Amino acid sequence: MKTLLELISNIRKKSEKYGKWLERLNPSLPNAFNMIFNDITLTLELLSHYYNVWSKPSSGIKEEEFEQLREENAERILKITKWAFVSALSSIEYCLKETLKVARGRITSIPQLKELRRDLLAGTRVYLRRITRQCRRAGIIDDEQYRVWECLIEVRNAIVHNNAIADRNIEYRINDIMVTFSRGKMLRGKLDFFTKLLKIAIDQYYMLIKCY
Repeated sequence: MKTLLELISNIRKKSEKYGKWLERLNPSLPNAFNMIFNDITLTLELLSHYYNVWSKPSSGIKEEEFEQLREENAERILKITKWAFVSALSSIEYCLKETLKVARGRITSIPQLKELRRDLLAGTRVYLRRITRQCRRAGIIDDEQYRVWECLIEVRNAIVHNNAIADRNIEYRINDIMVTFSRGKMLRGKLDFFTKLLKIAIDQYYMLIKCY
């Protein structure tokens, strides 16, 4: 738990750093880093509260009850960090769309992004998967980056639309994380699963927005 808190704290610092970078680069652009920073702050406060409660010595608790409490606490941690991950993807998706609407310069000269911009301004629904697909076609991101985005989107969609239950069999490996979807089974991972995916999402957004 302490290691998880340190990881989340570092992600919070990174989102703050990236947010200030984007503000210096162009303060008029929508800034998902700042949104994520606020959400991570809340996540850190919630988990710090639980950590302080759980770290207090307990007496008179049977071993079976203690194990049950550990499992329940683990579920709480996963639920909180899962919310933080989903919220981050939502902020990134929103800000990328708004950036396409208001940005000037290079974006207006890339056919794939011009198409996205036109549809957005016309009120057509544009989703994160289409944005990343068009960015790959435009050469803004490479195949490996696109596969990372695909994994992040698959995880987010499974959580939001299917109660984290996979509807197909597929595997992704991102850095040291193996993400396995087994049809009909709930997506599971270690305590830091969603937190590591959150960190990856922030880094991917940073690399993508730099190209804008």
